Amino acid sequence: MFAVRDELMEELYSRLDVRDAGFDPTFFRLHVVDMVGVMDVEVGVVAEKSVEGNGRVSLGTLSAGR
Repeated sequence: MFAVRDELMEELYSRLDVRDAGFDPTFFRLHVVDMVGVMDVEVGVVAEKSVEGNGRVSLGTLSAGR
């Protein structure tokens, strides 16, 4: 799981860096956790400006709240 997470973070950070979209903080969302099966993990950041998606990277919103 951590290797996939790191790969996703690297891809996301690279895409944002190339487009000069400052970002912070990073968050992880675990949709499905199965240590012996398929996992569904999402990596996201709060970015200073919008960046178009490309399939694996997509624009979304974060709900207000704690």
